[in-house]
Amino acid sequence: MVSNFSLLFFWGLWFLALLAAGVFVLVLFWRLVRAQERSAAAQEAIARNSAKGGER
Repeated sequence: MVSNFSLLFFWGLWFLALLAAGVFVLVLFWRLVRAQERSAAAQEAIARNSAKGGER
């Protein structure tokens, strides 16, 4: 029979691994959203500049 401590240790490690994976996915998603916002803002600035007849 598996001792109580090693079972607790196993589930604790499993929980920490899932938590780390969740944080990793959240950070990745956040960076993707921020990159898209920056890209959209840059496209908008380019469109405004070319509409004003700015230099290329």
